[in-house]
Amino acid sequence: MVNYWIFIAKDHKYDKSIVSAITIIKNRVENKFWMLNKNARGIKKLKPGDKAVFYAASVEGRGFCGWGELATEPHPLTPEQRFYAFGKPSILFDFAVDFKVAEFWPKLKPIEEFASTLSFLKGKPNYIRCFRGSIKAITQEDFEYIISA
Repeated sequence: MVNYWIFIAKDHKYDKSIVSAITIIKNRVENKFWMLNKNARGIKKLKPGDKAVFYAASVEGRGFCGWGELATEPHPLTPEQRFYAFGKPSILFDFAVDFKVAEFWPKLKPIEEFASTLSFLKGKPNYIRCFRGSIKAITQEDFEYIISA
């Protein structure tokens, strides 16, 4: 059975500057892996074939900007993967999942467009709080709605 997820990236701090979550996601998609904190909620449930949409929580905007299909279970970062880590919190992460397929969307899909339609956001006046953490399980219907919007 395939599980569906939202992988959440936040702005990072790097050498006294801010790297946007959108840039972080683009880097992860280009290198076909997602860095994870070993204590992330849901990390033990990730498996090959699962699908995830990527959510950016950034000063540049909040919304969805891509998707991927997992090729691996979570594993310790390889030296090559660690090379691509920059900024906090990513430099603190020790695990990753690799992607079989990963796609970055050039145009952010703003979260405001989904607030009244996604099952986990409906009826929540402060729906931004639903994006705390780095991994969130969602339904197949919500996943398909996001990628088709």
